[in-house]
Amino acid sequence: MQKKAKILVVDDEAIMRESLQDWLTDVGHEVFTAGDSEQALEIIQAENPDVAVIDLILPGEDGIQLLKKA
Repeated sequence: MQKKAKILVVDDEAIMRESLQDWLTDVGHEVFTAGDSEQALEIIQAENPDVAVIDLILPGEDGIQLLKKA
């Protein structure tokens, strides 16, 4: 059986987060979502996701800054 990934989706637009979460969950992945960099960093520290899908334009710190911190 194939191991499914732990995926973090970071986007300030709820519709994008929910759409990606639904699709990725439907194919068997464990999905975490965050609406900003602060939430995302908390999830990264707690869950250590395998993959992160990060929007570049976020409130506060942008996606590039988040990626550097992660």
